Amino acid sequence: MRISLFLVAFLACGTFALAQGPGAERFEQMDERVKAMKAAFMTTRLDLDAATAQRFWPVYNAFEAEEMAIRKKYRPEKEVSLLTDAEAEELIQNNLRMEEALLDLRKTYIGKFREVLSVRQIALLSRGEKEFNMQMVRRLQEIRESRPQRPGQRNMRDK
Repeated sequence: MRISLFLVAFLACGTFALAQGPGAERFEQMDERVKAMKAAFMTTRLDLDAATAQRFWPVYNAFEAEEMAIRKKYRPEKEVSLLTDAEAEELIQNNLRMEEALLDLRKTYIGKFREVLSVRQIALLSRGEKEFNMQMVRRLQEIRESRPQRPGQRNMRDK
């Protein structure tokens, strides 16, 4: 789950954070490619026909946007290791509030997905998201491992 949260944060928020610096266009293109890959993967995984896909994706995109807004709202302002005990306690409480808000959002969207998808497809939706995220993590690891290492750079494998 920690990897999935990292991947979601990396893919969704990374574009926003880097969109203002050099290479912003490259990151926007990468974000668009990942979204296209996810759409293709989920369309196949859920076995969506063209008409269902056309109704599903606007609802799913709205769900993802609201989910990211909730995550952003509760994002810690500084590194966890730098927090005081009181700030760490507040972080824990904020994480619980975030999880509750995310659960409420999922409950709301289950009803919206029922208008578009079958119950079986809704059950596959969460599993498909996890499978896609794991597939992306594996791809990122493969890319990272295949890169030549620069002098003085620590590789994740060296830890």
